[in-house]
Amino acid sequence: MSKKGNKSAMLSPENYIRQRARTLPLYKCRINSDWKESGLASIVVARRHTNGNVTACSYLVDTYCLGVKDSVFFFSRSAQEYQ
Repeated sequence: MSKKGNKSAMLSPENYIRQRARTLPLYKCRINSDWKESGLASIVVARRHTNGNVTACSYLVDTYCLGVKDSVFFFSRSAQEYQ
């Protein structure tokens, strides 16, 4: 198979998330309950792969001023690891 035809296998986790993760079905979205009062929102967006693994991104958002303060992701981990 040519390199062009096997493009998804060649993507790094970071590039997969940038280019393809939004095509995965949503698994769970979470936000802390006191985000309006505290001005800080901790948001997790998880998407499930066809093999059952989960890719998730977590964002710390300052709703009063700065916007996104921090973000972190994990790529294609088991649902147990996600929990």
